[in-house]
Amino acid sequence: MGTYQEGMVVKFYPDGQPAWVGNFQRGMTGFSDVIEHPSGTHAIVVAKGQGYVVDLANRQMIECFGGIIDSMFRVPAENVIIFGDGTNFLAYSSTGILWRSRRVSWDGVRSVTIKGNELVGEAWTPMGESWKPFAIDVISGVVRGGSYDLPE
Repeated sequence: MGTYQEGMVVKFYPDGQPAWVGNFQRGMTGFSDVIEHPSGTHAIVVAKGQGYVVDLANRQMIECFGGIIDSMFRVPAENVIIFGDGTNFLAYSSTGILWRSRRVSWDGVRSVTIKGNELVGEAWTPMGESWKPFAIDVISGVVRGGSYDLPE
């Protein structure tokens, strides 16, 4: 999307340190958020679909991910945050990336929610132009169902 231009500007207030400002390049969706990383020492910034893991104490980017992130789901009981991009999902735990799902949908998901220890929803398939149910275990990332379910 081009560098060295104004992005999403975020002011951080780390405990016991002076505040500082970060400028984050935007991705290609309308989804933006700033949340605490499950580690408790980093932040996660999503700027219009582009994700960043930020070390607050050292004022630096640790990791860059996504680009087309369009959803986020918190699983407080497991200290996990899950990001979706319409075709698959990525989960973070306190130690970093917990899992990346296989492709769940051809092009889009809907009615996605957390139920117990699963992320559940429906995935679009062009075959029959329909929605197929799916479930992802929030700890292992194992996917059941979906519209991109490959034969075993």
